[in-house]
Amino acid sequence: MPNFVIPFVNLLFSFIALVICTRYLFSRKGWLWILPLLLSLVFSLLSAIILISKVSSSTLQIENITPTYSYILLLVLILWFFVLISFRYAVRNFGSKLYSASINRNEAAYLNAKNRREPNYKEY
Repeated sequence: MPNFVIPFVNLLFSFIALVICTRYLFSRKGWLWILPLLLSLVFSLLSAIILISKVSSSTLQIENITPTYSYILLLVLILWFFVLISFRYAVRNFGSKLYSASINRNEAAYLNAKNRREPNYKEY
């Protein structure tokens, strides 16, 4: 297996994470995705640096260090990808709970206003 496959997979995972964060940055709760976007950008830069050091032949000193970093970064990126997915579902469920709470508040206010009226005994 060539030396640059693992760093290329790292770059692929970090790019996908960056695209996911950018997509959700333009949603209603986009401000929650600023920090994950910045972390994904850092992971992308690290992956690109490792891939460039693997591909270029002029950096002989870095080639001995990068195999360990490549595998560690791959593990971190896979975990980061799962964190992004779980964060997305947590944000989505939180938003639906807020929406249902506002509906419940509106319904309670309507029922209170309806009960405060004088009873109309002709309805019974």
